Amino acid sequence: MKLGSIDIGTNSIHTLIVDVDTGGSYEVLAQEKEMVRLGEGETRSHGISSRAIGDGLSALIKAKKLCDSRSVEKILAVATSAIREAPNGADFLEAVWRHTGISIEVITGHEEARLIYLAVRDSIRMDNRKALIIDIGGGSVEFIIGDRKSIYFSDSLKIGVLRLADRFAVSDPPTAAETERMAEYLRNVLKPTLAGIQQTGFDFAVASSGTALTLLGLALEESGLALESLNNVVVPMKRLRPVLERVQKLSESQRLDLKGFDPGRLRTIGPGACLLQTVFDSLKAKEVTACERAIRDGLVLDYIETNRSYLKSIADVPNPRHRSVLALARRYEWEEGHSIQAAHLAQKLFDQTASIHRLGAAERELLEYSSLLHDIGYHISAEKHHKHGYYLIKNGGLMGFTPEEIEIMACVARYHRKRKPTKRDASYRSLDDRSRKAVRVLSGVLRVADGLDRTHFSVISDLECKVSERLIEVIVQPEGDAELEVYSARQKAGLLEEALGRPLRIRTGARVEDLILEDEKLNVSIA
Repeated sequence: MKLGSIDIGTNSIHTLIVDVDTGGSYEVLAQEKEMVRLGEGETRSHGISSRAIGDGLSALIKAKKLCDSRSVEKILAVATSAIREAPNGADFLEAVWRHTGISIEVITGHEEARLIYLAVRDSIRMDNRKALIIDIGGGSVEFIIGDRKSIYFSDSLKIGVLRLADRFAVSDPPTAAETERMAEYLRNVLKPTLAGIQQTGFDFAVASSGTALTLLGLALEESGLALESLNNVVVPMKRLRPVLERVQKLSESQRLDLKGFDPGRLRTIGPGACLLQTVFDSLKAKEVTACERAIRDGLVLDYIETNRSYLKSIADVPNPRHRSVLALARRYEWEEGHSIQAAHLAQKLFDQTASIHRLGAAERELLEYSSLLHDIGYHISAEKHHKHGYYLIKNGGLMGFTPEEIEIMACVARYHRKRKPTKRDASYRSLDDRSRKAVRVLSGVLRVADGLDRTHFSVISDLECKVSERLIEVIVQPEGDAELEVYSARQKAGLLEEALGRPLRIRTGARVEDLILEDEKLNVSIA
């Protein structure tokens, strides 16, 4: 199963795409990062700037295209402090949904900490040791103490690097007084948290996030250790502290000259260095372990942990579109036996009338899925379940389908009973000619198939269609009394007869005596 994980932070938007196997392990397929600075400026009072909204929306449109190109089945997306605190944060979320269909969950600082812990626990060897995890974001900094089993302490402080850069305007290069003013502020804000950390105790320190990894990477560069990956690399404070002190004193042009430096961190690397130095000096840490995983990885791990039974079922249903349909059906407590029987009979009818309707494999697949979902509207109410089914299919988050395919399936469910399709309906009118034809044929087929399981007891085991220029004869094979099924199918045959341009004659075919009786009944009704 392919998952997309998107972390919408204060400073940047990270996208991670992974392929999860049935055992719960995963392989990273792609990663992207966009520096958008949603939290730049006074977002708490003035909201996210129009520039940041545009950049953020563009980044998420790109993220959605990347997910689509990798056939991602489910996108997990969270937003943190910038969206959480901005007065227009909800407007941004609505714009993202409208343009991409991505639903974003706004999480608390403590939930951020939990997800970071999951990512670090999966990446760093802890055993029975307590790790102090420090994750420096643009808007907030998370502190977590945990081992392989549990979290013992967590806190989230609004002292992220972008927030610090906005709060403390500095010269270029910063003066010693400016740097000390920031450090003094951090010591005061951090005092209760550091006291809690010291009281809980920890065995080693871990730093995650782009700011911390950049600083740890610079320390290794200066030591002559250029590593492709920093994950699990231990950096002694005697190597890191000189780098933290020097970075705070550099001008912007000098920072840009640093090997491998990301220009997107030009304003924030100094506050990040001041923060790390303040924390580690206060705690008297001797070394720091780097962790390259973060919230986006924690999202994936959390999904795996809570969906293990579903992931194991993937082996039984390898088609991701089919899995998405089944997941939607189960969400609304479908009547599985009837839906599967309706789909089975509908596909039989579709295949054996293909010479007339001339629709292909794509429409056949949509017929199967529409049949499986046609009754989920019962979850809301029985009386208008066809209309409710339309809404649930349209808004059910089906993965792997185009908007037009979802519209066709929703319309088939909508028209499987009651009124026939008409251009007065905006949803039907919005489709092109071939799609409208598909809706008429598939809805007609589903009506008859639904009728042939009127009692929901799967009485009809098979059917055969004999197509002629004059009519279509549907001969059903029952495994019991099928009178109600045949009668119901006949009552519902009108739409399919119109779509195929000839009448349907539906009868049982179990015994010769039954066929004679059926003919007599049909003659009487015609007379």
